[in-house]
Amino acid sequence: MKMRIAYQGEPGANSEAALEQYFGNDAEGLPCTKFVDVFEAVASGAAAFGAVPVENSLTGSIVDVLDLLRRFSLSVVGETVLHIEHHLLGLPGVDIDEMTEVYSHPQGLLQCRSFLQTHRELRPIAAEDTAGAARQVSEWQLRERAAIANGNAGARYGLEVVAPAIGDCHDNFTRFVMLSKTAQPPALFNKAAMIFELEHRSAALHAVLGVFADAGLNLTKIESRPMVDPPFSYWFYTECSGPFSPEEQLALTGKLESRIQQLRVLGWFDACVANPAARQKR
Repeated sequence: MKMRIAYQGEPGANSEAALEQYFGNDAEGLPCTKFVDVFEAVASGAAAFGAVPVENSLTGSIVDVLDLLRRFSLSVVGETVLHIEHHLLGLPGVDIDEMTEVYSHPQGLLQCRSFLQTHRELRPIAAEDTAGAARQVSEWQLRERAAIANGNAGARYGLEVVAPAIGDCHDNFTRFVMLSKTAQPPALFNKAAMIFELEHRSAALHAVLGVFADAGLNLTKIESRPMVDPPFSYWFYTECSGPFSPEEQLALTGKLESRIQQLRVLGWFDACVANPAARQKR
């Protein structure tokens, strides 16, 4: 029986491609309208895992997802990196000169700015996701409407590639993390994700960064996010690379807790490897 994996978007979305890349043939996608729906599906048990984007190589962090990682008590159990390629899609036989509107997720539009500036006759319109934009263009059957999405979405909804690879940069990658209600069992992993809050005092962050430095760890990501109460206070999302044995995990957690007001380890996991269910059997 295939594992049900929740993802944001419609069939053909990049998130679906990411979960298929990570889980392989063991996956059955569960499309969700919003990121919060993915988290709720995993938390409720409606899905065994969730796949959500956390960072794009061109536009940076997906802050809505970072905020949901703090809000929900789920674990990060793995990650995968997906190459993103945007195409201009239209109805079969339609030429770009006939198009006046182009639909896509805001990130898709943002990542194709140069193309859209060159083709100012195309009015960009935001959609819920790239695959959803392709579906809508297919359903509308209006020659003047186009979508920006990947080739899988175009093929799924019967659209043709009118202009291929229109993204501003070919080296466009999105990193996705895999969510689970259950944390990984103790083992040797090479990456950690955590969130923490600090006391509002001099050198508090410096003391925490010193823990990572003293342990010889590479702090691969640190992002501050605002808290509602008190105003102008912040929590931090961080990732660091190991390796981390169970003993090293315990030691690092203990040292951080002695310097941090509140710490939550989201997960210890391997970077860009497949199938946490299979890994848990080892």
